[in-house]
Amino acid sequence: MVLVDMPGFESTIDGHNKAILEYIDRGCFYIALSSVTDGTMTSSFSIRLREIEGWGREFALFISKADLKPPQDVQDIVEYFQDQLKDNFESSAQVMPLYNNSSEKVMDCLKAIDLNRLFSGLFLEKMNDACDDVIGEINLRISASKKDTASIESLDKEMEESITKLRKQAQSEQESMRRRYSGMAVKDIVAEVGSALEGSVDELCSLVLAGNQSAASNALNEIVRSTVSVAMKEKMAGINKEIAVDFSSSLAGIDMVMKDLDFKQDLSADAGQKAQEAANALSPLLSTGLKAVAGGALGKVILTPLLLPLLPLAPILAPIIGVVSTFLPDLIKNFFGGSKEQQQAEQKAQQKQAVRSKLLTEVFPSIKRKLTGEISAQLDGHVDQMITAASEKMEENINKQREILQAEIAEKSKGVEEAQAKQKQLESIRDDVVSIKNEVLAWGK
Repeated sequence: MVLVDMPGFESTIDGHNKAILEYIDRGCFYIALSSVTDGTMTSSFSIRLREIEGWGREFALFISKADLKPPQDVQDIVEYFQDQLKDNFESSAQVMPLYNNSSEKVMDCLKAIDLNRLFSGLFLEKMNDACDDVIGEINLRISASKKDTASIESLDKEMEESITKLRKQAQSEQESMRRRYSGMAVKDIVAEVGSALEGSVDELCSLVLAGNQSAASNALNEIVRSTVSVAMKEKMAGINKEIAVDFSSSLAGIDMVMKDLDFKQDLSADAGQKAQEAANALSPLLSTGLKAVAGGALGKVILTPLLLPLLPLAPILAPIIGVVSTFLPDLIKNFFGGSKEQQQAEQKAQQKQAVRSKLLTEVFPSIKRKLTGEISAQLDGHVDQMITAASEKMEENINKQREILQAEIAEKSKGVEEAQAKQKQLESIRDDVVSIKNEVLAWGK
């Protein structure tokens, strides 16, 4: 394990954002701290934990500074947090008090982390998909070896025509697809941010009334950053899926020909399903390992998975969050206004309802307007890249299948005995990969 000490939530906005964006999709386990003096799970803290869950990661929770409260009060707070996790989160994390002299509890927490389970959670599905890809390509080659040359050539021609259809669809529909996907996603993301801000309005009111300008800026930043992070990830995954479904219509002809020729594969459905399941491209290391397993017997069969990758999220989030962190201090400064003495006088006289109204009618709408423009600009370009990547990935997949078919046409010129031996060799390799797949699946049990 590599342990990373993240900046506290009270640190400067820029420093905190930089660290979070660096590790947001790399961390696999988080240890969260809430001070015993807080006493409750604030709305902003809850949003942070939901962000961790939104990335499919696990966490442990410590109640720090437990020395500052009587033992019974600490126990009550621990039980309260455990109830909150049980009622509002999928986590089964234990909540542990942390005293000045209890560093061994942190070590116990680290030792209790099930590294095999974490590894399986991160990679098992991708490894399983990779095995399925290899098995699918071997099955195609075995099926093709049993067909006559004319049947294989017919399928190859349909694949070539499908590539042409795919390219035309990508070119002609890119603008409408971007407008359809990006426009709705921006509205949904900004709406989620607005809902999160409104759900935290009482907490923000308290910070404003306490005159804590830095804390108010940090809280607003965290609410916006956490919400945008999870919402963007979910929306991009949904867009990735819809793009794959849109393009799958261009491959319908392949499936018709394969069905007529009694091939067992359903290539367009398989590619669409892989795209829906994919969150990231499989690591180069895994692809290399599977190539080594297959060895030279597969000839020109390329084992890169069918996955349609989501592009890295951090480069898209960074400018969005950067805009937020740039204008938030000025927005809060204007909110407080005046000299420190004047602020204090006004805050004493100001009613909570007035602060609440200003947050709801001025601050939150300003944040949403800024976000709308920046998210739209970032998402438009990213959707264009996703459309291009999806089209190229599907074309690449079809070309791989064509290589298999063309290799089998070449094999037809060889003798029957040699062809049968090749088929048995392929079946043996396939059985080996199935065994590997079953072994991999057993890791997660």
